[in-house]
Amino acid sequence: MSDTGVLWKKSLFYGQVEAYFAVYDSVVLTGPYKDCRHCKARKQCTKAKTNPRHMTLKPQDEPQALQALRQQQNTTEWQAQYAKRAGIEGTRSQGVRAFGLRHCRYVGLAKTRLQHLATAAAINIDRLAAWLDGRPHATTRISRFAAWAA
Repeated sequence: MSDTGVLWKKSLFYGQVEAYFAVYDSVVLTGPYKDCRHCKARKQCTKAKTNPRHMTLKPQDEPQALQALRQQQNTTEWQAQYAKRAGIEGTRSQGVRAFGLRHCRYVGLAKTRLQHLATAAAINIDRLAAWLDGRPHATTRISRFAAWAA
């Protein structure tokens, strides 16, 4: 990129980073078209045939925080805490899929609480019946893409 003139443009980034949707400011750098097009080192800078080099610089604090969280996920304390959450997520998923937990049939806090208690009792009865029948827990679902790739 030529050092005689670089266009700095501040922009707002909307995109998906890993599993999280991120919105943050970024800086877009673009080299001047005339200088970049006839530069001898062009092949080292960009693969574009006609356009100048284009770089997007993102804030450093987010990737550093993401890297720190990934390192924390390798600890036994974090994995033990996540194992509890995984069990709770399975119960919530069963309540939503099999017992309509996401939709409340009643209006008012007292009736909603009663429906949640009845749903919890139904989940417990279903699990007890499965245990008495000797039915194993369901395995983790495989996405269509993962099944196709295998």
